[in-house]
Amino acid sequence: MKAKLITCAFTVVLVFAASSCSNKQQSGSKQIDENVLSESGSNSIVSSPETDVPGEELNSETDVPEEEFTIEAVDLGLSVLWANANIGANGIYEKGDYYAWGESSTKSSYTLDNYFDYYIEVKDNGLVYRDFKVFNKGGMSLMGTKFDTAHNILGGKWRMPTPNEYRELIRKCKLTATTLNDENGLPLKDEKGKVLLSYVEIVGPNGNKIVLPFGGQKEIDEYDKRGGFYWTANMFYADRDYEYAMAACLDFNSRRPILLQTKNKGYGLNIRAVMDRDASAVNIKDGDYKFVGNIGHVGVDNFEMNIHESKVSGKYLYSTANYNGYIEIEGTIDKENNVKLKHISDDKIIGHMEGVFDGIAFHGKSYGEGDKEGLYFKLVIK
Repeated sequence: MKAKLITCAFTVVLVFAASSCSNKQQSGSKQIDENVLSESGSNSIVSSPETDVPGEELNSETDVPEEEFTIEAVDLGLSVLWANANIGANGIYEKGDYYAWGESSTKSSYTLDNYFDYYIEVKDNGLVYRDFKVFNKGGMSLMGTKFDTAHNILGGKWRMPTPNEYRELIRKCKLTATTLNDENGLPLKDEKGKVLLSYVEIVGPNGNKIVLPFGGQKEIDEYDKRGGFYWTANMFYADRDYEYAMAACLDFNSRRPILLQTKNKGYGLNIRAVMDRDASAVNIKDGDYKFVGNIGHVGVDNFEMNIHESKVSGKYLYSTANYNGYIEIEGTIDKENNVKLKHISDDKIIGHMEGVFDGIAFHGKSYGEGDKEGLYFKLVIK
């Protein structure tokens, strides 16, 4: 499905009104980061009255526009473009479909036992051996694999978001928990008095908006309506075997801030896709750039890159259990902002990087000497 780039802001209007920029779609938890919203007042959820009980899906015919709804890209002024709606939704306020982590089809029951990557083997001595066939190491990711749900369903450049991209979303945007309201400004309720739909409105640095509905989660054969849960592309990084059953997700409700936590990979959660920015349309100026981000799962706090007449140079601090020191880089950038760099240490070439600079983020793959697969990296301008 071909995605459109939205540069206008969504407007929340009455009853079942949708954004003027959208129009039916084609195409056991463990907390790992309690304080991702503690840096400034703008990144806390502001709750509006009566948003504690997320309700049922909207059933009125008026909530579906006459034109077929499509998933479109919204520029919030961040390092990636965010989809305007959940996968499987027919409007920006709909919850959409539910998927186990790394699966691309829905099902009636969400358990670890029917999860695609999980298997049980009974040994001759009667001991039961449980493991995962593919995602069985701490820190593994769906990105760049055939298990990326967002890419499999939406196609094109769509993919699953990383935990860091969710951190950027909630740190740099204004978040407000609210509800769909009637013409009097009161929350729409069903015949039992329950709020029809709660959601978080997210306003980016450039004023554009998206909404994340409180979709709940599907556990085994039950549906837990409390809060909103959205998968990321990443497993929880741990060395303990039981953590391999977990993956990182966004977790929120109207009573506390948005958190990054982990959920059982077999549970059914909503998914909001992202897309990398188009670098070819950006005019990169010569100058000094400073980045922060990750190369694989190694954090990089001080990546410096100088661009001068298509030539690139710089350095970054690389610190692991076996190495701590600056790596020098040198290479080129072309008219389409494709960057090729060599890693140099002690005057020896020890690897290279291939990526693209889109004016906000530098992302691609980093290869060590003799490395054929490479590590995904993403570095964002400080």
